[in-house]
Amino acid sequence: MEFVSRGCEELTGYAQEELIEGEIDFGTDVIHSADHDRVWEITQTQIAAGKPFNINYQIETADGQKKWVTEKGCAIFENGEIVALEGFISDISEQKRQTRRVKLLNRVLRHNLRNSMNVVIGYTDLIADQVKSETEKEYADVVSSTAHDVAALSKKVGQIQAVFRPESPSLPQADLSTPITDAIDEITAAYPHADIGVESNLDVRIKGPTRLQVALQHALENAIVHSGLEAPPVVVETRLLGPDNPRKVQIQISDEGPGIPEMERNALDERQAVSDLSHGSGLGLWVMKWYIESIGGELTFSEHNSCGATVVYHLPKADDC
Repeated sequence: MEFVSRGCEELTGYAQEELIEGEIDFGTDVIHSADHDRVWEITQTQIAAGKPFNINYQIETADGQKKWVTEKGCAIFENGEIVALEGFISDISEQKRQTRRVKLLNRVLRHNLRNSMNVVIGYTDLIADQVKSETEKEYADVVSSTAHDVAALSKKVGQIQAVFRPESPSLPQADLSTPITDAIDEITAAYPHADIGVESNLDVRIKGPTRLQVALQHALENAIVHSGLEAPPVVVETRLLGPDNPRKVQIQISDEGPGIPEMERNALDERQAVSDLSHGSGLGLWVMKWYIESIGGELTFSEHNSCGATVVYHLPKADDC
């Protein structure tokens, strides 16, 4: 090593001189043995492609302590030849621990919550079948409906977690029609009484079709569940934004329900406190927002003059993502 900052001793336990003079080899003595090959392969692949590298790996300090670090660096070239590697390494051990704790807590809570609500739903259905008065049946229906809503939160939390997992920089592509058709098929199977229409003839490709499908399913389900109608009509329309923005695709999901409350739409403003979030459908709106943003899009809303609401997804075409 030609240069090592003074912070290396706090991070690794080794003095600057030990690393610069070669008494301690960073690749062999500091990087954890389980990560040697992976770090080497990623670094060489990125250098060969002429790209910077960004790697998370474990190190073992002078006193045997294990730490997680992240390294960002690149190759330095002169006359087309690599003369050095330049990089910055920082300690992310606490971040890793926190992430693991949150994942474990979420997994346990979601699992226990889902299982407990399934028990409540099952016993409530049994009670509803046995009670005789209409009032008691109404009470049982309220309990069952609430339990279903709480159980649905578990699924939504899982979807939110999924959208923040690290992904390949290159999301898969598909025809726009694919996630629309798949989303409608899923929702139709769950709500066969709904009347879902499609007005789309665009022949374009988009990135992240699976994520778009999830966002579409949430919009469709929200429109159906909150409509208050026996056969709720929902229309999915697609179009290009026009000559001023020909590279953007717009998807509209329109219903004839009561509309989305202003409080819930305002909750999507990330400058507001999380406590302002409406628990059920509000969380579904966050899933829609984050899934659309994760594929380079934007979520907006448009109110009808008479009744109902329109959820609008603005998406870039695949070659513009």
